[in-house]
Amino acid sequence: MKYFEDAEVGKATIFPGRYTLTEDNIIEMGREWDPIPIHTDKDAARDTIFGDIVASTVHLFAIATKLSRSYKEEWAVVSSLGMKEFKNHAPAYSGFVLEGRNTFTAKRESSSRPGMGVIDYKCELFNQDNEILFEFSGAALYRLKAGNDAV
Repeated sequence: MKYFEDAEVGKATIFPGRYTLTEDNIIEMGREWDPIPIHTDKDAARDTIFGDIVASTVHLFAIATKLSRSYKEEWAVVSSLGMKEFKNHAPAYSGFVLEGRNTFTAKRESSSRPGMGVIDYKCELFNQDNEILFEFSGAALYRLKAGNDAV
């Protein structure tokens, strides 16, 4: 288990997992969560600036979340405190193999929750050509080593 104290501010870590986008999962996710033609209809998407269907922002966020859970060693995360600054940099197409990277950007012990600390982070999702497709930032509450029985 890794705790608040183990987080190194400024260090970028590549998630060990990978995710391959398929036409079927782009369409399925689009139909369920973001039903617009660029995510659900190949013929309609062909006539857009994208030229084909692309993964939605909701889909990319879900993939980044899944990849962040691919570490062999678990982190002592208590709860997310929120996310912000969602940015799409480039479209994500069927056949792309996606990877993620997390960078801890700041950390501080919690003043309201003894035995816990807050870590700010930036998460990036990129393709097989190392092109950044999507990013967001957020904060999460982590247990301290000395306070590991607080939750």
